[in-house]
Amino acid sequence: MDFKVESKTIQDALSLNRKYIIPRFQREYSWEKEHFDELWNDIINNLQYINGKIEPSEYFIGTIVLAGDESDASNIDRYIVDGQQRLMTITIIFSVLSHIFHQIGEEQLRDSIHRYIISLDENGSEYTKLVNEAAKPFFQKKIQKKESEDIDPQTIEDRHIFDAYKFFSKQLSEPNLVKIFNDLYYDNNLNYIGMLKIFRDQILRCKIVYVTVKDFADAYTIFEVLNAKGKELAPLDIIKNIICSVVNTTEPIDDIDESWKKIKGYMADCNVDITAFFRHFWLSKYNFTTNKRLVSDFKSKIDKNIDIYKDFISSLEDAAHDYRKIAFPRQDDWNCAEERHFYKNFKALNIFNVTQVRSLLLSLLYLYRNKKIRFKQFKEFIDFLEYFHFIFSAICSSRASGLERRYSSFARKLYNANDKSEVKTYLTDLQILLQNDLPSLEYFKEKIQEFEYIPDKKIQR
Repeated sequence: MDFKVESKTIQDALSLNRKYIIPRFQREYSWEKEHFDELWNDIINNLQYINGKIEPSEYFIGTIVLAGDESDASNIDRYIVDGQQRLMTITIIFSVLSHIFHQIGEEQLRDSIHRYIISLDENGSEYTKLVNEAAKPFFQKKIQKKESEDIDPQTIEDRHIFDAYKFFSKQLSEPNLVKIFNDLYYDNNLNYIGMLKIFRDQILRCKIVYVTVKDFADAYTIFEVLNAKGKELAPLDIIKNIICSVVNTTEPIDDIDESWKKIKGYMADCNVDITAFFRHFWLSKYNFTTNKRLVSDFKSKIDKNIDIYKDFISSLEDAAHDYRKIAFPRQDDWNCAEERHFYKNFKALNIFNVTQVRSLLLSLLYLYRNKKIRFKQFKEFIDFLEYFHFIFSAICSSRASGLERRYSSFARKLYNANDKSEVKTYLTDLQILLQNDLPSLEYFKEKIQEFEYIPDKKIQR
């Protein structure tokens, strides 16, 4: 592996003749107030008071991993593999500073800071330092343009970007910044412009580890090592980047990117954490696992191959569509009148707050969608699951120890069943096991007396 590691300041990195490109398959901008607060406090608290003057100091903000050929001087494109959240946030801060300088009539200061957002190449042509195609047009028009446009956020990513912009605008407003400087440093001599310049200089002095790698696959290897503890990224983000490190030609990545957007959209519809969905999908097809083991299990079970990865993403997209039906059922999910009954089944399971069964339901919907199970058989078993969990979960609050593992085991058996006869055998076996787990009739009668019926409400004791 051939890579180069340097220590740079933000000013060093953004002064280079480089275009930093966030690939469309990277995760979206997702920083929230807790991240803004942390960065803001670190920046302010790293200012130092020396000989009666407030001055910036070095502050390490993390690693930037880039893919691109450093030996090719004519190619200024560098693809961000890790660090896009930090670079996006810094660009937003520079945008806020640029707009404030403009509002107070400091055009030279505005131009000076804006060159870290839009710069000139060797021919004098403008180019954007940070390119984020996925966030178009909001990021470009609201943040990066010198004359910010009055445009509303349309997507979740847009809203995160706008939240960051509003946060730093408020923090850098004159009343707030003057109060902070006076409270922390008891300095009444600085004016507002001087405070803004000190804050600007502190951002520019921030240190990064600047890693450049020629090959995408090697860049993602470094990325995995840096995120090995899983503190920064969710398991699915890491898995996605593993896939994209192999599928790195334009057309397949476009396909994967579109599938990924659909998957995220389905989970947004049902307000489900995408990692929870992915784990249930994995349980239904591969093996029983935990969130912490998802990445290692993916590496061991799924061969590193473009076609295999494409098939994997395709099946994940199909499963996400089914999962939305399970986790957020709607009547229009079902075309035929006789299928509308399934809407009531899935709605009931959600009212009972049952999630362990979702890996099994994914396999059942896969079988039904691919006509590998008879309608009557599918209906009867879904009815049975509702009946079982009404007694077991909703009324008796029985301990579900081992139930998820059992569902996962039968989900995989059903998914890999050779014919409808084998499907019937597995469903019969599972139904017998579940019936044996049901509490006694006497206990059920005792527990159901603790409940009252309230129309249009969930079951309440």
